[in-house]
Amino acid sequence: MLKIIKKISFENFIHVLYPIFLGKKKKFPNKLKNFLRQLFDYLSLDNDSNNIIVNLYNYLIFLSDSKITRVRICSLCLLQLITTVNATDENLYKLTERLFDKDKNVRKNAALILCNYQTFELKNNTKIIDLFKNLLRYDNSNEIRKIIFENIQVNVITQNCILERISDKNLVIRKLFYKNFIEKINLRELEKTKRIDILRKIFSERDFDSVDFFCNACSQYYDLPTEIPILFYDFYDPKYFLILKKLSQTIFKMYDYEITSEEIFKNVSNERILYLFLHLRYVENTKGRDYLNLINLSLFVEFVYVFSKNVDSIEKIESIKILFRMFEFYDVFDEESKRIFYSIVYKLLNKDLSEEILEELIRIVYLIDKQNGDKIFGKLIHKNYVEDTLYCLKICKLVLKYSTKKDLIQEAIINEIVLSEKFTLKNEFLEINYESIENMIMEILFYYLLLDKNDNILEKFLYFKDKNQNYINYISDLALFYKDNNLIQHTIDLFSEDYKTFIPISKLILKNLITDQSIIYNFIRFSLKSYYNDEDFKIQQYLNIFFYEYLLEDSSALIHVFCSVLDTLEKNENFYITQTLYLIENSKTELGTQKLFYNVCIYLYLYHQDIKNLKKFVDVLFKINIVGAWNRSLTKKIMYCCTQLAKKNIIRKKIGEIINRLIDIDDGEIIDREDLKSVKRDLLLNI
Repeated sequence: MLKIIKKISFENFIHVLYPIFLGKKKKFPNKLKNFLRQLFDYLSLDNDSNNIIVNLYNYLIFLSDSKITRVRICSLCLLQLITTVNATDENLYKLTERLFDKDKNVRKNAALILCNYQTFELKNNTKIIDLFKNLLRYDNSNEIRKIIFENIQVNVITQNCILERISDKNLVIRKLFYKNFIEKINLRELEKTKRIDILRKIFSERDFDSVDFFCNACSQYYDLPTEIPILFYDFYDPKYFLILKKLSQTIFKMYDYEITSEEIFKNVSNERILYLFLHLRYVENTKGRDYLNLINLSLFVEFVYVFSKNVDSIEKIESIKILFRMFEFYDVFDEESKRIFYSIVYKLLNKDLSEEILEELIRIVYLIDKQNGDKIFGKLIHKNYVEDTLYCLKICKLVLKYSTKKDLIQEAIINEIVLSEKFTLKNEFLEINYESIENMIMEILFYYLLLDKNDNILEKFLYFKDKNQNYINYISDLALFYKDNNLIQHTIDLFSEDYKTFIPISKLILKNLITDQSIIYNFIRFSLKSYYNDEDFKIQQYLNIFFYEYLLEDSSALIHVFCSVLDTLEKNENFYITQTLYLIENSKTELGTQKLFYNVCIYLYLYHQDIKNLKKFVDVLFKINIVGAWNRSLTKKIMYCCTQLAKKNIIRKKIGEIINRLIDIDDGEIIDREDLKSVKRDLLLNI
């Protein structure tokens, strides 16, 4: 047969291939692809018949610019099967044009061909690899970005766009980054900001375990466990304490590595202080306090005092706070150890001490010795009540914050200071420091209410409702603490579409303290819009955690608001669809995707004239798997909705395809009368 084919002219050979271009199937059958590949390879071995292959290659390049999408796709698919012809410069120019084709299948197949020509230089010193970088960053198709990602060359030029895939909206691509690329990038040689950004993304990944991939990559470029400290210092940033804590715990679990406090304090730095603290905390939690390698308490106190003398940066303040937390590792029980400990307390306790360090100092004193703490800070409050009112109020606030029960000093702070005439009578001092004093008094009242739910104090606290922007955070915490219905309702009444309400309202929702579904729906709707429209990382990070905590338990609110959110999103619609479908499919809500399918059908029918992008909604229906396990009653209602959509000629062809998919799982019985009434009611039809 092959001998006969050799004798066929090029024109006749093309005629044989025409049915492929005219076929309706979206993909070539694998058997046909294998046959054609072998055929093309065989013909290229013979000098005479090789001309047919060269001519065919050029002709297919010509067809790749056809106005008919099917022809463009097929020509590019066939070009991939011809492996013996090298593309000319002119051919490559034409193929690169297809990377910007409106049809994603054309772009995909063009990319597959051009993978072998990434270093080819186009006009204006642009290479094909530069086009690949742009596609990897900006192409809307997950499939195309995945193909580019799998084939792009890893080098200095592509490193940044490869690193960006750690934040790709598509789960498959993010997994691909960890599986295929993270070990190819020398983390040690990256700029520190990039290293830290990678670390931040790794520990905020919630869809799969990315930490093991990261640790394996680290072992490629760090001599572990010997270089564990260097690894930690390379990723050190005091702003990300919790992430550094997770990193250290992960590494310490993998490698049994001992360090001594002496070697850290001999060559001290902010990074080394945090590293020592995290290591000591890990040893305490896993082995016990007996295994802590600590320097003598006297030496430690002396070191802390010297280190705390010159506070010249925010980073150093954080290190001093960490040093105070290290006192927790010492057993300060006997009189001698208390004497040593209080020597540094008295030395440091002055008005020049920053509020952050002052707070840590008061916290550790109350943790170690509450009784002496009341005496020390009671005297300090009394002394500064007249001399320095603002400093006095700071001490009062922190004493109440770290008190575990109401005692004489707490009563005195409220009755003799906060509620005294000094803060009720108008005077010049109050007018100058009005805002600072009001903030501190509100916080003092809040911490007192956590110790004692006093109605008179609560009434005074409510005075700050319209005077302080942080009020909603405090009142919501009181509502949570006491589970008081009046306080819960008071917090709900403060809800508005403002970022400051995210945390307080979400706390109440997570604790099931809000039962009004309309409030939950409004909050979820506002949160989703903010998450997908806003670029603020902190907001997105918090909401991401909230969505996974709440919606994976119960996705009914998400199902309810899904359509209205999709219709108003300004960007990231595909990301929204993908992520919400994942949450609904994996939540504990029964028949979640079927309920969503029904809601989308209802929304399409009622609002099709006002919907900005009908195609997005229809795409959602095609992304949902229609399965035989669906509820019979709801399937009947969906079938009825789709027939009504078809009658209105709303994307009729697509709806017809959906109806055919539904017929495959339908039992052929007539819809029940009650179900018919229900679906007509939802469609606002006359019953």
